[in-house]
Amino acid sequence: MSEELCIISDIKIIDAETRFFVINGKVLTGSYYRIDNIYCEKAIQPDEEIFSIAQKYVDLYKPCKAFVIDIVLTDNQYKIIEYNPINCAGIYACDYNLIMQKLADI
Repeated sequence: MSEELCIISDIKIIDAETRFFVINGKVLTGSYYRIDNIYCEKAIQPDEEIFSIAQKYVDLYKPCKAFVIDIVLTDNQYKIIEYNPINCAGIYACDYNLIMQKLADI
């Protein structure tokens, strides 16, 4: 049986919430799903800072071949809020076709 680390923080004000789909250690596509506490679905472009930050976090920890990572902007810093299984994650404005194409390659 393996052990996993769980970190809990104080309540924070979240400025933006994002989701990234990761397959084989590569961040494929991402989406905002909440900005300034308003629900929205907005694709994240690969040249945006948050996209490369997501890849840096993924390079540090990959729980499996296919997963999602949710990252928030709070206090002018990007923080991981959770990793989730890919099979039950909302896609929001992520590139669905790219996700399906890369899943077929696993």
